[in-house]
Amino acid sequence: MITVANYVLALVAVPLSIVYIVPLIHKSRLDPPTALFWPLCVILGLGLFTLIFMLVAFYGVTSGLVWIILVSLWVISTIIGNWPQQLKYTSTWWKNTRDNPQKLMVGSAIAFIFVVIMAQATYYPFTGDDEISRYAYYARLMYERGELTPAIRGYPPLLPAIYASNFFAAGQIVEQVAKLYPVIISAMTILVTYGLARYWFGKRAGYTAALILSSTPLFIHWSPVGYVDIATGLCFATCAFTVEIWRRNQQTNWAIVTGMVAGIGIWTKQAGFAIIGPLAIICVQMIVKNYNSGSKPYSRLLPNHVIVIFFTAILIGGWWYIRNAYYDGWASAVPSAGLYHIMNATNTPEQIVPFIGRFSEFGLATSPMYIVGLIWAFCTFKNQTIQRILLWCLPYTLLWWWRFSFDPRFLLSILPFYAILAGGAADAILSRINLTLYPKLSSLILLSTIIVITAVGVFQSRLGGIIQWATNPKATYAERVYRAKGDLYHTVQYLLDNSNSETLIYSTDGRLRYYLVNYDISVGYPNIHELQNHDLFVVGSRAQLVYDTTSQKDSNPYIYLNDSKRFKMVYTGPYHKMIIYEVLTN
Repeated sequence: MITVANYVLALVAVPLSIVYIVPLIHKSRLDPPTALFWPLCVILGLGLFTLIFMLVAFYGVTSGLVWIILVSLWVISTIIGNWPQQLKYTSTWWKNTRDNPQKLMVGSAIAFIFVVIMAQATYYPFTGDDEISRYAYYARLMYERGELTPAIRGYPPLLPAIYASNFFAAGQIVEQVAKLYPVIISAMTILVTYGLARYWFGKRAGYTAALILSSTPLFIHWSPVGYVDIATGLCFATCAFTVEIWRRNQQTNWAIVTGMVAGIGIWTKQAGFAIIGPLAIICVQMIVKNYNSGSKPYSRLLPNHVIVIFFTAILIGGWWYIRNAYYDGWASAVPSAGLYHIMNATNTPEQIVPFIGRFSEFGLATSPMYIVGLIWAFCTFKNQTIQRILLWCLPYTLLWWWRFSFDPRFLLSILPFYAILAGGAADAILSRINLTLYPKLSSLILLSTIIVITAVGVFQSRLGGIIQWATNPKATYAERVYRAKGDLYHTVQYLLDNSNSETLIYSTDGRLRYYLVNYDISVGYPNIHELQNHDLFVVGSRAQLVYDTTSQKDSNPYIYLNDSKRFKMVYTGPYHKMIIYEVLTN
């Protein structure tokens, strides 16, 4: 039973785990642009907090210990940092927004989108398949065991650590509060996209880029879901921003921050390693340029900065992969997608531009803008800024197209850069049009465009949380899980009623482990021999496709499921997406 006190503790822990970093950033004299400051706070705050949490979890963690960490971080940062002057960032932003009609319209549209996202996040518990089977499962496992067990390995743990720390802080598993973290991360991604576009192309490009990204159905849909792709995108865009500042001022503190952001990107998702490529190329270009120009003050300092950047990045994010190698060998240090998924990558020539033909994901209103941005980028390719933007997103896109195009969700990691290109293109086009001749008409057209883009994006995102809050606000946890996941809920209830923790279960659906964390459940796509000594075989909706793709011939258990001497079907869900078989013979 979740009490009000549990909710309050969970809610209080959310800002405590982030905002403690504010006085430290101010003390460091970085003085970042306003649009970079809060994204930097979220990345560094959550990154350093989760690193401390996971290191403590090696030896054991409790609710009291989590609160000691949170309070200690606040006390230390307050003593050595500087709080009051930070208020200028928020006050300045609000004044500038209030006095700028265009910014106010875009801000209102984005605020509306986040009302929809927040409604979805706070109504439903964990709903994403990987969110349940991987990130939330690891978090629950840590919470139940009270330590970092060897079973928690593979995918980087930033998000599981965030969830687990919130569970410990609340003294209870409060899913809807833990889901506020992905929402905050999404908001910061929009903010840093605005800031980076403004830095490169000006204010109007910044507003446009922020609106395009926030109105993309793919972005809206995944914002309230605890996946790590948007979080990785936040690290990508923020790292690009810090690199730009360091490239211009070549200060040691910005080199350190760049390395920290890159390391937290690796700590967030294995795709964060893709940050290293653009970073390395930019660093080499800077060294060569300084060498050729004979810039003696930086000729010795710059290589040291490069060493600092990459050493910091590997120190923060690399140790987790060394731990993976310790348990599973170096070949498995960096987790990869399964063979089935890779074989289903749609790497055909017409798919190399992801925005063509994927209007359901990238939006009927926003896809054309992404395409225009790409066309403009290639038409102005000689521009060095354009080259650097493409450096951050184009190689990643090609890799996605070749190996991972079975899921456009992975492009969320570099979607901010495509939004920035679209914003730059819009600014370049509008700069050739005299909008001052008919100011009222221009304002009406602008307002109408913003409304259409926002409405289409929200409609295509398929989020019904705000409707559910209005029509069924008192729904129980079970009712919300059932509405979101259907067969999964009923399958879990059947297993709770008809089995116990000693029952040996093999499931093709990893989500079961989250709800049955104390059960002995093996997850994967076993052959007939691997089912020996198991009592139950749970078959998910995707199992047959995987078996057909990765044919195991005579060892394929699917060809024996109708053999009454081997298997007995004991349960099927109401939607027939999950079926349970009793294993009758070995």
